[in-house]
Amino acid sequence: MTGRNLNLYFDRPHRTLDVDEIQGFLHSLGLKSYFRGDFYRANKVDLDEVSMALAGLRIRDLNREDSLNVNPVENDVSQEKSILKFTDPIVLERDFSNIYSGFHLARLLRRYVGSGLHIIFTSRLPATFEGTRYHGRVIVADFPVAVVSTTGIVEAPARPREYYIRQAAYHRAQHAGLPVPEEPEFMQELEEGFKEGFIGYDDTRMTEVVKGCTLQAAFYLIFGEVFCQNPGCRLYNAHTQKEMIYAQIESGMLCKHHQAMLEDNFSCV
Repeated sequence: MTGRNLNLYFDRPHRTLDVDEIQGFLHSLGLKSYFRGDFYRANKVDLDEVSMALAGLRIRDLNREDSLNVNPVENDVSQEKSILKFTDPIVLERDFSNIYSGFHLARLLRRYVGSGLHIIFTSRLPATFEGTRYHGRVIVADFPVAVVSTTGIVEAPARPREYYIRQAAYHRAQHAGLPVPEEPEFMQELEEGFKEGFIGYDDTRMTEVVKGCTLQAAFYLIFGEVFCQNPGCRLYNAHTQKEMIYAQIESGMLCKHHQAMLEDNFSCV
């Protein structure tokens, strides 16, 4: 069973993400995990090398496929390096320079790991191109590595429809020259009004949602499957914040099929 042990890492510690609680959750399901701390330090990654590589994976144009930052300027590389050196817990916030090609990111991190299975919690936003644009993702994987994005939890699943209606109405009024509040003030009020309807940055519910996302990543790495069709299962592939909150918090359970998979393969305690 040692090949099924999960190695957990941060790329930067997050103020509202409790790894001890996540480990306890995995342990309650019979899954052994080991927290290794910072991914790059634990795997003795050369920071100059990986800073250059990460800067090159930033997406420059969300509406154009393969629009990677293939020739990163010195400022991009130094910014990546300063991020990697920063060890204090971070406060998550919206940052649209923080979007990376998801599959390339997982493939890059795979280079640095040894044996075992590896799950990295990141504040970076991985994205994949589908249809006509890049879309944010919560999880990207390239066996034996899976990346779980806290920013993806905030940005990838759709928020309530009324949220977008009010946001669009504000921008129409703004462009028409009508008297409206300053945009930061409006957005703060909008976020406050809908805060129960979606997971926000540094949300106290973040750890609970990450538990389920970690379990999805573990199912992929161990069994080769991630998602479930049952909306009340922690493995449900939620496309909206409402669906995610229901699966991970209001239900917080595995369906009978996926619970049986664990019980048949692991000793739950």
